[in-house]
Amino acid sequence: MIEHDIAVKEDFIEFADFSESLAYEKAKQLLSSHPEITAIFSASDLMALGVIKAAKELGRILPRDLSIFAFDNIAVSEFLSPSLSTVEQNMRGVAYRAAKLLDDIIDRNHENSWNIKSDYELVIRNSVINRFKTIN
Repeated sequence: MIEHDIAVKEDFIEFADFSESLAYEKAKQLLSSHPEITAIFSASDLMALGVIKAAKELGRILPRDLSIFAFDNIAVSEFLSPSLSTVEQNMRGVAYRAAKLLDDIIDRNHENSWNIKSDYELVIRNSVINRFKTIN
């Protein structure tokens, strides 16, 4: 957001503890108090399900009125309506690196970094809109 000169509004950041129902409640409150919001990023696909439910109950049409992007790419994300745009991690690689780090800790070899980076892929589906194009 900073790269694109979009202000980060701290009061728009909500924590839903990776809970679909809590994300639903938080999104409903946030979208009711701030109808100007046009996009939400959810830290998990499951929380995005709660956001989608709240948005639809408030009469928002996705993605025309609200774009939703999430993180995980769980199987159901493809079959939602609209299908959910998300980030897919290389979980096999993450698991390997975590096991290697644990092995290093057990062997008292702490030279490896605690910061583990993972490959990822943006999976663009129908829950986001390109605001520079027109949707009917």
